[in-house]
Amino acid sequence: MKIDYSLHNSLLAGAALLLFATIMSSAAAGQANPSKELKATAASATSITITWTSPGDDSLTGTASQYDIRYSTALITAANFATATQVSGEPTPKIAGSSESFTVTGLTPNTLYYFAIKTADEVPNWSGLSNVASISTLDSVPPAAIKNLAVQQ
Repeated sequence: MKIDYSLHNSLLAGAALLLFATIMSSAAAGQANPSKELKATAASATSITITWTSPGDDSLTGTASQYDIRYSTALITAANFATATQVSGEPTPKIAGSSESFTVTGLTPNTLYYFAIKTADEVPNWSGLSNVASISTLDSVPPAAIKNLAVQQ
């Protein structure tokens, strides 16, 4: 009995091609990768420093062209990213894998803020949303002065 494997081999080749195409499209070839390690690392009463690892131009390699950093007092999602406040003076992206940081100033004391980033390549193809980091600015109001201090004997 002779078994014909040509149909089986064609199906395997087709499945492998489909898997490759799926991987390439999900990696968004030619599109900047989102920053995934965004952290809010330091706060004062009116400023917060965020840090992240720079993504690449084409997925995880090269150098992206620009960042769009935004913040809000509400949780940032892909649906509301455009309505969050955009910072000005974002840094120019470094080569993929580099440490980046940026200090957002002019914030309100004792307030919880959320931060997110999108990254673009030279076209610009924009990445998806980074992870969202949050931190509160510090309280800048000192305690009230004691007005009834007395010495008892």
